[in-house]
Amino acid sequence: MKSVLIEKEDCARELDIEVPAEDWQSETEKLAKDFAKLAHVPGFRPGHVPVTVVKQRFRNEIRSELLKDFLPKTIEAAAKENNLKILTQPEVKDLVLEENKPLTFKAQFEILPTVEIAGYKGLKAEEEPVKVSDEEVENTLKGLREQSAEFLVAENRPSQTGDFVTVTFTAYPSKKSEGKPEKSFQGKDVVVELGGERTVKEFTENLLQKSVGDEAQFAVDYADDFADKRLAGRSVAYHVKVEAIKVKSLPDINDELAKTLGEFDTLADLKNKIKSDLEANKKQRAREKTTEKLVDQVLEANPFPVPRALVEAQIETRLQGMLRSLHQQGVNPQQLSVDWERLREEHRTAATREVKGMLALESIAQQEHLEVSDQDIDVEIGKIAERTKQAFSAVKQHLTKEEALDKLRSQLTHQKTLNFLYENAEIINGPAELDR
Repeated sequence: MKSVLIEKEDCARELDIEVPAEDWQSETEKLAKDFAKLAHVPGFRPGHVPVTVVKQRFRNEIRSELLKDFLPKTIEAAAKENNLKILTQPEVKDLVLEENKPLTFKAQFEILPTVEIAGYKGLKAEEEPVKVSDEEVENTLKGLREQSAEFLVAENRPSQTGDFVTVTFTAYPSKKSEGKPEKSFQGKDVVVELGGERTVKEFTENLLQKSVGDEAQFAVDYADDFADKRLAGRSVAYHVKVEAIKVKSLPDINDELAKTLGEFDTLADLKNKIKSDLEANKKQRAREKTTEKLVDQVLEANPFPVPRALVEAQIETRLQGMLRSLHQQGVNPQQLSVDWERLREEHRTAATREVKGMLALESIAQQEHLEVSDQDIDVEIGKIAERTKQAFSAVKQHLTKEEALDKLRSQLTHQKTLNFLYENAEIINGPAELDR
């Protein structure tokens, strides 16, 4: 076998391969003998059909089997000969297969590049100093207070601003929506805060001074950029019935509230915990931003090509994440007018950077022998089990069944390498130190 390697752009490669006639014809003879054992040909007993007859009668089938099995082995051998790690399924072109002549063809594919990263220790990056203000603590405390609110029934009076009104409704396209065949939909036990910042004004205007059992009919013209994509740009008519009127009762911010929110004896204890948690979250976010700066420096100093196939896969991962987010918001992506090709291109730059980052970190992990042990895996599974309130064995069994343990190991190795970069860098804590 002879092979000639042709380097295309980035990670694309082409092998021009030539296989001597005796080699591929020898393989054809083996296949023909295998066919002869099973072939049913009129005039011959099963298993006694001459090979020459089989080769003539089953020529296309034998050729198909040869290409299905022999070509991949040949390509693999040629790739090994040229020290190539094939990443994508090879595409065979210009195949010439003629009796008593060499088999020739071109195999086109992408390879996994050899990435050798240097200069990844001793990098410098500025990290924003972490500060938690009293205002942030108070805002968090107010949020916890809101979560502890009770909703009391408003007795013997109509609704007023600030009330929380429970309604059922039927919604359907208004006359303005002619030409837009949109289905009607219903809502049950929907809570509307009258006068609330997120409440559509038409709901507040039409539900004020209503009593339980009262009904209202009105239409809403939603803006094109309305947050709920199911309603954006639509004109919707509503038939609404008031089911209940409630008033939000907030607890006082004091020691008693603190005791209901955890193992706190005083409000001061709760505030200290809030401040500590906010600081920890900010430090984590600051560290992540700093680490991203370090990875950017590594990539800038170590340019290398990336396979298009990996970039396309990363774009797909990003889009799938976006679709999951829409589903969680109750939005059907099929109802959205989306230019998916344009969206793919918008994600290409970020996806390319992410692939480069992953390959660079893999190289660093190999050089530094950064490995994740089975014990590390078990610790992470324990965290998942605690977070999801499941048994450790159940989580591990699920991950094993879904073949997700290798992915988890890869993620942990990735994080371990990021930690290595950070710990071996000079971190400048804030602008003030830059002036020294």
